[in-house]
Amino acid sequence: MPGDVFEVWLEHSSIALEVEAIGRSTQALNSLGEIAISANTSIGGNISRMLVGAGDDEQFWLRVSSEEVGDGLYALRISRHIAALEYNSSFEFPGSQSPATDEKAIEMNAGWGIAQGWLSASVGEEDCIILPTQQVNGSGNDVQVASGFIAFSANTTTQVSFLLDGSWITISEYYEHISNPNNTSVTIYSPAGTTALRYCLTSEEVTAWVALFYTVNVSDSPGELPSSSEMLNAGWGRLGLNSTTQGELVTSIYDSSDLLWYEVDGWSESEFLIRVSIENIGTEPIRITLQEINWSNRAIIESVYITTDGSKSEVLTMKVGPGIHTVKIEHLNLIEQGGNWQWGGEPDLPNASYRIYTTVVQTEEGEKPWFEADPRVAEASQKLLLFFGICLALPFVWVVLKQRAAKKAAHGLIGKKERLAHLLELLAKGEVYEARADLSTNLRIISTLTWEEGVEVWGKPDLHHRTESVDLAAWRLDTRLGKKGGMPILIGVHVIEDTWEVVGLRCEAPEGMAWKIVRAEPRLLFRQDELFLDQLHQGTRTFVEIEIIGDGSGIEFSLSGTVKGKPSAMKTPTAMMIDVEEE
Repeated sequence: MPGDVFEVWLEHSSIALEVEAIGRSTQALNSLGEIAISANTSIGGNISRMLVGAGDDEQFWLRVSSEEVGDGLYALRISRHIAALEYNSSFEFPGSQSPATDEKAIEMNAGWGIAQGWLSASVGEEDCIILPTQQVNGSGNDVQVASGFIAFSANTTTQVSFLLDGSWITISEYYEHISNPNNTSVTIYSPAGTTALRYCLTSEEVTAWVALFYTVNVSDSPGELPSSSEMLNAGWGRLGLNSTTQGELVTSIYDSSDLLWYEVDGWSESEFLIRVSIENIGTEPIRITLQEINWSNRAIIESVYITTDGSKSEVLTMKVGPGIHTVKIEHLNLIEQGGNWQWGGEPDLPNASYRIYTTVVQTEEGEKPWFEADPRVAEASQKLLLFFGICLALPFVWVVLKQRAAKKAAHGLIGKKERLAHLLELLAKGEVYEARADLSTNLRIISTLTWEEGVEVWGKPDLHHRTESVDLAAWRLDTRLGKKGGMPILIGVHVIEDTWEVVGLRCEAPEGMAWKIVRAEPRLLFRQDELFLDQLHQGTRTFVEIEIIGDGSGIEFSLSGTVKGKPSAMKTPTAMMIDVEEE
C-alpha cells in the first residue's frame, strides 16, 4: 500500500551479485533501487542496505543476478514497514489546527522526545512530530528554546512550527530546508505561551530518520528600564558583585540588549567605585554602559560606556552613590543595522556572547543618619548623669589615659618613617577610605612629637623654609586623598620664638589665578586663599591638611600675625610646584 517502506539487507554473498527492487503494477515495471557488490562478502562483514517505497497498487519484487559463471550462495533479509502501523501512539493530522485531532503524527512527552520513522517518497506523504512544551511561569520575558538532532539516510525537508493561541505558526524558511544525508542539529526559539512544537518531514527519496528533541525555558533580561525599581526582580537579570556574570544576545528573537542591575548599600553621601571587566566571547562588537539611576524620575544621573570587538576584553569604571544602578549590554550591529527576518527564524547577524566580572570598592563612607532619642533613653540618661556625678573623678582619669595613649602612639610612629609613602601604598591597593582615616589619625597624634621627629615621620618635605622665629614645611599629597576634587596639601608650622596672635596662613599663586581653599582638616576657619590659625604659642607644632583648587603651576606660603603687639610676617622664598607628575 502507499506509504509502506521495504528494507532490504544483503548480509552475505559468495559471488559478485546484483539485487534489484522492482515495483510491478498493471501498467509497468518500475525499478525502485538496487544493491551491487563486486566481491565476496562474509557473514557480519560489509552489509549492504537498500530502502524502497511501494507505489499505488504495486507489487514488490526482487531480482537477484550475477555475471559470474558457477554456483554461489547469498543471504538477504527483508523488512516491511507498514505505514498504518508505523506509530502506535495518539495520531494527529499535520494540516489541522488542533493537535488533538491530527492524524499520522507522533505525540511525545512534554519537554523531550525520541522518535523514528520512514518516508516512502509518495506524493503528499510526511511524518510530523508533535512535541508539547514546558509551561512558562515567568514574568512574560521567557522564551522556549527547543534543541533537536535529526539523522537522515537521504535529503529531507523539515518544516518547524509552534502552536500559539490555537494556531500553528511556521518559524522560518531556514528551518524548512534541512538537507543533510547524515545529521542536522536544530535550535529554535518560540515565544512565551507556546504549547507545542511541530516538526514535519518530507522527502523526494525513500528515507529513514531518527530524531531527539528537548525543550527548556530561558529568561531574557529586557533591555530598558522598568517603571520602578520594585519591578526589577520580576524579570531583569541581577549582576553579581565581585563575581562573574555571563549572557548572550540572541539575534534570532531580536534580543538587542540586556539590562542587568546591582545594588550597593551605604549612608547618605557615600561613594562607591564600580569596576567592570568585560570579555567579548563572541564575534560581534558589543557596547557596555554603566548607568547611575535616580529612580524617583527614572533619570540617568551619569553614564559611561565602552565598545569592545569580538574576542576582546575591556575595563570600565564609574563612581556611584548608594542604591540600585544598572549595566546595559548592547549588540551594536543589531541596533545600528536592524533586521528583517521572522522572529525566531534564521538571522543575518550572529549572536553576541559576553562575560562580565564586577568589583565594587567604597571610596567615601558618608554621613550616618541621626535618629531622635527614645524617651526611655532620656530616662536612662538621667540616671547615668547621677551616677557620673558620684564618679566625677573618672573623666579626669580617662583624659590622662587618653593622653598617654596618644603619646605612646606618637612615639610608636617615630620608628615608622615616611608615612606619606605608606598612604600611597594604601591608595595603590584601592583602600582610599583607609588612607584618609590613617592621615586624619596621624595629624592628631604627630603634633605631640618634637618638630624634628614629626618632619621625619612624614618624610622629606616638598617645601621647607625656616626663619629665626618660624619653621614651615609642606608636602604634596595624592589627589585621591582629596574629597572636593582639589589638590590636597599637608602643612606643618613650628613657632620657635615668641607667641603669634591672629595668625593667618595664605596660599599665594606666583602665576595664574589665585588659589582657593575648599577644605581643611582639622576643621579650621578659611576664606578664599587664607586659613586662620588663631593663636600659636612658642614651641607650638601644628600640622594641618588643606585642599585647594586653581590652575596655577606652583604655590607659595606666607604667615602673618602680630608678635608682642606688632605686625609680623614671613614668606617662603620659593614656590612648591604642584604640576609635577606623582610617582
